Amino acid sequence: MLLSKMLSRCLEILSVKLDDRKAISVIHNFLEEGYQILGDVDERTSTAYIPNIMSSLNLPEDCVKVIKTSPDITNNVKDRVGNVILLDYKDGETQPSIVEMQYSTRREDLKDDEEPDLDKLLQYAMIDYACYRYLILTQQNYSLANMYYGNFQKAIQDFKDKKDDGILGVDHVVIIED
Repeated sequence: MLLSKMLSRCLEILSVKLDDRKAISVIHNFLEEGYQILGDVDERTSTAYIPNIMSSLNLPEDCVKVIKTSPDITNNVKDRVGNVILLDYKDGETQPSIVEMQYSTRREDLKDDEEPDLDKLLQYAMIDYACYRYLILTQQNYSLANMYYGNFQKAIQDFKDKKDDGILGVDHVVIIED
């Protein structure tokens, strides 16, 4: 669903008038906020090969969090300063010259004519999140806001359950016979 359609749906649900530019802007921002939150749930990953220069690794610009490395550097991380991981190796320990790193990536802000890069289930959760945040902000109806928040949380849990069951990311199955 396009971001513009999500915004229209929120305006309809919340009975916001089309000439209320302030409300429309706030709801649009809440959709973006929901997108970033849900992006951490339905994360996209990338792999980089990072040179170890003087016991430091410069992380890629789009790195949100490190998932795993090869070799495993967990016990050698001294600190993280901005986008640099400082490593600490004891005398005699061999430092890798290159570290393979799997990391989750940051999503770009959406344009109105774009569809969020999320599982369909989570796209609808963006609407629930925006409605929840708007109702809390405007102090209109806390019980209705809580219902939307509950829907948002349920969508996240349903997505995680699907992911744990291994049924995400499979559009079709091809059977090859001998």
